[in-house]
Amino acid sequence: VISGTWQTLLSVAGEEQRPCGPWSEVCEYTDDDVHYLEIEQSWTGGIVLQRQIMLVRDDRCLLLADAVLTSDESRASETSIQYNSRLPLAPPLDVVPEPETRDVFLDDGRRRALVIPLAASEWQVGPTNATLTSSQDRNLVLSAKGNGRLFAPLWLDFQQRRFKRKRTWRQLTIGDQLRIVGLDEAAGFRVQIGAEQWVVYRALAEQSCRTVLGKHLNAGFFASRFDPSDGSHDEVVTVDDSEFPDD
Repeated sequence: VISGTWQTLLSVAGEEQRPCGPWSEVCEYTDDDVHYLEIEQSWTGGIVLQRQIMLVRDDRCLLLADAVLTSDESRASETSIQYNSRLPLAPPLDVVPEPETRDVFLDDGRRRALVIPLAASEWQVGPTNATLTSSQDRNLVLSAKGNGRLFAPLWLDFQQRRFKRKRTWRQLTIGDQLRIVGLDEAAGFRVQIGAEQWVVYRALAEQSCRTVLGKHLNAGFFASRFDPSDGSHDEVVTVDDSEFPDD
């Protein structure tokens, strides 16, 4: 469904930034259930762009995500970031937006994929920190804003039997020693389509023991299938970023 160059535009405090180094691999993991790849690139303005691709094989789901981090931790919370990403659609796919929510379908006469911008508010009315649109030159355009650091994930569902089911997604509250964690420290999301649910967590600041949807984590990244009947998590993948010190 995506064919071409994944482009990213970044502005820090209103000034456009540019890549200043090659992509390098951070982590790669594969098993029968999941394939996960994480790469990163240095940018001007003290920015590091980390890109994640996670394919959940049996679930026919794909996570495409960028994390925008800063190398100057002392000024992280003071820096406003504007993020724009362009993903070119493979022909003959078109974007078909939902009338009331911010998710879209990719369609070539038949629905092929559901795309959910996890950092965006579900309903089109009301404020949001992220938006998903399409351009005239056939690109999916994901825009997001934040302070210091941000996480911009897209969740793609290719399982057509789920397309007519009710769905919802939410940004989750994350706790750290009785304190609610800010969006520049970590981000967590829950996706529900029919009876199936998934959880995605990403640390953006120093790795710490945090709690999200009843799960205690000391990891850089975590994804799971969530069972609301007993609150259990069926782990898909956990990435323990060894460059962060443990508390």
